[in-house]
Amino acid sequence: DSYHGLVSAGWRGRGYGEFVGGTVFWIHSFYSYALIGFAHIVLIQCFLRAPPIYRRQSGMIIGGALVPLFGNALTIFHLSPLPGGDLTPFGLVVSSAVISTALFRRGLLDLVPIARDAVVERMHDGVLVLDSQNRLVDLNPAARTILGIAHLDVLGKPAAVAMAAWHGYSPDYLSMADFHDEVLIGNDRCVDLRISALSSKRTRLGGRLMVLRDITPLRQASAALQDANSRLRQQLIEIEVMQDLLKEQAIRDSLTGLYNRRFLEETLMRELGQSTRTHDPVSVVLIDLDHFKSINDTYGHGAGDLLLQTVGELLRSSCRGGDAACRFGGEEFVVLLPGTSFSVALQRADQVRQEFMALRVPFGEFKLHATFSAGVATFPRHGEDFASLLNAADIALYAAKKEGRNRVLGAQEIPV
Repeated sequence: DSYHGLVSAGWRGRGYGEFVGGTVFWIHSFYSYALIGFAHIVLIQCFLRAPPIYRRQSGMIIGGALVPLFGNALTIFHLSPLPGGDLTPFGLVVSSAVISTALFRRGLLDLVPIARDAVVERMHDGVLVLDSQNRLVDLNPAARTILGIAHLDVLGKPAAVAMAAWHGYSPDYLSMADFHDEVLIGNDRCVDLRISALSSKRTRLGGRLMVLRDITPLRQASAALQDANSRLRQQLIEIEVMQDLLKEQAIRDSLTGLYNRRFLEETLMRELGQSTRTHDPVSVVLIDLDHFKSINDTYGHGAGDLLLQTVGELLRSSCRGGDAACRFGGEEFVVLLPGTSFSVALQRADQVRQEFMALRVPFGEFKLHATFSAGVATFPRHGEDFASLLNAADIALYAAKKEGRNRVLGAQEIPV
């Protein structure tokens, strides 16, 4: 260097003196400072963009790197407070102390930002990137799995060609800036498809980002849930039917199918209460089969049951809207006739008696024949409550039996 002086142009002053750089030295220095300055600009940009949790790390690195740079600048521009001394080594010592403190006392680099490309590569959602001409430029492994793409030779090809394995693909997906819908891939895979236009803060890039989320398990679970709900609704309907059937069975006589005594008591009490308000009559007909014990003794209980069922069918067919035929117990029956006057009740009861008397009921090789007696009473004429009304009808029935059976008598016709 003593021949050309391009790096070191000599020393100035006595003693330690001051270093005088040559032309190449200054070119090298400015070049080095330009590189170091550019690196610090990048670090400062990272510092400004980084989330708050990472800014402390970037700030410590920037601060530690600036100390030796500042010492070196003071030295080469002859601004050092130590004549003839180089402050750069002292700056490196301070820089080492700052970064060491940051590493061992402040947790520098304990949290390291994860590379975004590594995150995308490990995502369960499929990610595809298209350029402005809708050519496939990138995709992650999840997208290859969802779309059935085996090789990366599809990169650079138009989307329709690159995704040929997607049988449900439609160019309409790319006809709008943004798209979101649930689509089918093949016959059994359902995905949530989102397509977004790629743009920066300054300009619109024209590319597109496609994100595919496989929701097949969710749809399968939803279908299974709907199926379970459907079965549950069907079961609830069956339960309601069973409940209605049980309610019906609770108020029905199992042999004749007529209402039972419990239903009679509840209905008659309700009808008497309504009649008290409306002043409409309520009539009851109490029926008892004649010589029923003799029929059981002669032909057996099967014949008796058959006659009871026959009476039940006859009473049920003779009822009008609002009437109720009930089996009171044994061979006794009660017909409730709301809104029916005493005289009409007598006529209807006697008509049923005549129809029953004319019947011949086949039972094996026999033809069963029987008659019944009946007593009629009307509220409030013959009784003001449930017990007194049925008692009046029972007295009339007893009188009909006493007079020879096979007849209908009303409560007022009882001989005094």
